[in-house]
Amino acid sequence: MENPACKCFWTTGASQSETSMLVWLKEIFLPYCVSKNRGPDEWAMLIMDPAQAHRTKAVKAFCEASRIVIGMMPASTTYKFQMIDVVVVKAFKNGICNKWADWMMEKCESAGLTKTGNFRHPTWPDCLKWVAAVWE
Repeated sequence: MENPACKCFWTTGASQSETSMLVWLKEIFLPYCVSKNRGPDEWAMLIMDPAQAHRTKAVKAFCEASRIVIGMMPASTTYKFQMIDVVVVKAFKNGICNKWADWMMEKCESAGLTKTGNFRHPTWPDCLKWVAAVWE
């Protein structure tokens, strides 16, 4: 079976919720497991940090029903266990932060202020341009 099409996934707000975690499991993780030809009696292992949304009864029940074993890392050890976070994601986040800082210095004032006097946020096209530039 071919790999499933790539999907973008993000949450609104500051962190993942139980609902968004369940959506991610159903729409991203399970199709990935299927694409790897997981057999009917085989289990998958998902290693996660101990964020609250990862530890809810609903998430644990869904994983159990879907034959997913949860491996929970101790708090504040993500950087030790997830090399991709250190090698790839950190560099990507730094690049995005730099793009945002440049935007703040160059265009923030011209973007105008909100009714409450705060600076307006960058547009989605601006953010997508940053992602594309940093990813290259």
